[in-house]
Amino acid sequence: MLLFRCIVFLAALCLALAPPAAAAQQAFGPILLSEYEFSPKESTLHVTGGFAGVDQTYHVSGGFTFASGLNYTYIVEPGGTIGRISLVPYADFHTVDAVAFNRHDGSFDLDSALNLSGLTGSWALGSPNAFSFTGVDGQGAPIHLDVTRKGDMLRIRGENRPGCCDFFNYEFYAVAQVVPFGPTADSSTAGGNPTTAPIPEPGSLALLALGGLALLRRRRGHPTR
Repeated sequence: MLLFRCIVFLAALCLALAPPAAAAQQAFGPILLSEYEFSPKESTLHVTGGFAGVDQTYHVSGGFTFASGLNYTYIVEPGGTIGRISLVPYADFHTVDAVAFNRHDGSFDLDSALNLSGLTGSWALGSPNAFSFTGVDGQGAPIHLDVTRKGDMLRIRGENRPGCCDFFNYEFYAVAQVVPFGPTADSSTAGGNPTTAPIPEPGSLALLALGGLALLRRRRGHPTR
């Protein structure tokens, strides 16, 4: 019995002292962020189908924030060395505040219908201004959008594929322009130009914290007269 306990103790000790296995880590790279407003004259949502068999065209007004950037994953090898790094392009819609409207049927929330803020966007590393979005709309039907960026303008084109007559069919075409000024002076979108907003990694934050503690300790050790 004593021998068995010793074996269990030695096994646990070896596991505790063994170097950690390689682990995948994820971090966020620089983000390109801009605010846009739809051009109502050039932005339309064509709605057909549904239980009542509707066929209506709506214009779109309002705005949104558009973000694109690179996420990257890397492998931490035993001993803390960095291994393979993989870049993952992404794009998404934020704070969509827009409506679809016409004179006959009034208006409804665009994001509730198309679920822009819930779609997954990506782009190819060689084409940073051409984006592809996939996901489901507000009905749960598959939807696909293609977005192109040229200067301070975005063009959005796409449709859903409900596959059933009781769902609404959406055909969306829109043009959006960069907002001249952001909501606040310190916003990353102020001035309307795309702004790179790097996000500090945990290691950088730790170094900043240690620097602040060292400065505070130095000040305590040398009081002002």
